[in-house]
Amino acid sequence: MAADRWPTLDESAGYLKLSRSKLYPLAQDGDVPESKAAPQWRFDRHDIDTWMKSQRLGADGSPAMK
Repeated sequence: MAADRWPTLDESAGYLKLSRSKLYPLAQDGDVPESKAAPQWRFDRHDIDTWMKSQRLGADGSPAMK
């Protein structure tokens, strides 16, 4: 995935260590940054990294960044 800035759903799921069935509804609901190119979901690698960092929990258990 390092060479591909716009990985597919399957590639992004592998990168995030999530199943395809877990990532797909997150993309559908707009919970994870995505783009839809024709019939395929695509994910900007930089946006995915930023999204993952925003999922970190703060000391009080709430998301650290939103």
